[in-house]
Amino acid sequence: MQITITGGGTGGHIYPAIAVASEIRKRYGDAEVSFIGTEKGIESKSVPAAGFSIDFVNAAAISAHPVKLLKSLLINNSGASKAKKLLADNKTKLVIGSGGFVSAPVLAAAVMKGIPVVLLEQNVLPGKVNRLVSHWAKKILTSFEGSSQYLPSEKVVLTGNPIRREIMDRTKEEGLKALKLAPGKFTIAITGASQGARSINNAVIKALPRWMNNDWQIIHLTGRNNYEEVKSAVEPIQGDFTGEYRLIDFTEDIASVYAVADLIISRAGASSLAEITARGIPAILIPYPHAADNHQEKNARWIEKCGGARVIPDKNLEPGELLCHEAIDMAKDRDKLRHMSEAIKTQGKPEALDTIMKELEPFIK
Repeated sequence: MQITITGGGTGGHIYPAIAVASEIRKRYGDAEVSFIGTEKGIESKSVPAAGFSIDFVNAAAISAHPVKLLKSLLINNSGASKAKKLLADNKTKLVIGSGGFVSAPVLAAAVMKGIPVVLLEQNVLPGKVNRLVSHWAKKILTSFEGSSQYLPSEKVVLTGNPIRREIMDRTKEEGLKALKLAPGKFTIAITGASQGARSINNAVIKALPRWMNNDWQIIHLTGRNNYEEVKSAVEPIQGDFTGEYRLIDFTEDIASVYAVADLIISRAGASSLAEITARGIPAILIPYPHAADNHQEKNARWIEKCGGARVIPDKNLEPGELLCHEAIDMAKDRDKLRHMSEAIKTQGKPEALDTIMKELEPFIK
C-alpha cells in the first residue's frame, strides 16, 4: 500500500502531515509513505529529518495579477505533470493533502488519475487549495467546528489537528533536562512559528529590560532569518539577567519547549494552537496579520472566547509595552494562569491523531 502525502510551505501544514505519516508507519508496517513538496518549503528539511523520503515538484501560489497568474498556472501545470509520473511510478493508492499551495499540483494529478484524496484542514477558514479540491475529495478532516460552513458538509469530519506523539508524551522533567533548565522557575516560551516573526522579536527585545530583573526562564525561538539580528540586539544585556534567557533560532524538539512552558507567546497558526491547547498552555496570541484570508486572527479569536488566551493584534506590538505588561501581569497571577490553562485545554483534542486514523482506515486496509 503506497500512500503519498503532499503539503507544506510552513510548519503549520507539514507537521500535521508528519504526525499522520508516523502513525501510519507505526500501525501499518506494510504501508509505504512518502511525500511530495517543493525544494524551497520547510518540508524539504523537516520530512527527511522525520525519516521519510520526499520528491519535489514545481508549485506556485495563484495570483490575481494577470501576468503572475499565467506564470503560476504554467508552473503548477509543470508540477502536476511531474506529480502524475511520480504517483504512477510508485503506484500510489491514496493521496493525503495537508494544505498549502505546494499541494495543488499533486492533488490535481491525483484527481486526474482517479486516486482517492483525503484532505487535512487546520484552520477555521479553509485554505484556497483545500476549498477547491474539496469537491473531489473523499473526506475532509477538520480542526475547527466552524470550518464545515465553507466545505461540502457531507464530507467533513471534525477530528482536530493531528499532534505528534512526542508533543503529548514529553514530561516537564524530561523537557527541563533536555533544555538544561531549572525546575520550579516561571518559564516563558516565545515563538514566531517555523518562519519566525520579526514583529514579535522586536517587541521582546524592547520588553527584555523590564523582564530581566525577574527570576524567569525565557526560551526565545527567533526563527533562522532573524536570529543574528536578535542576538546582536540582546547581547549587551544578556549577561545581566536575574534568571535565564535562552536564544534559539529553530528547534525540532518543540515538545520539550511546550513541556516546560508556563506561558507561551505565539503566532496563531492552527498547528501551533492544536499543540498549545492540547498541552493546556496559557497563551498570548499574536496573529500573523498577512495570513491568507486573515485565518490566524479567526483562529486566535476562537481560542480567546474560551478564556485561555489573550490576543494582541500585531499592529499593537509597538513599542512593546503591551506585550511586556501582559507577561508581567500573568506571571504575578498564578491563579489566573491556572484558570487559563484549564480553559484552553478544553479546546484541545489530544485524541485527534487516533480519530484521523480511524477515518483513514477504510482507505488503507
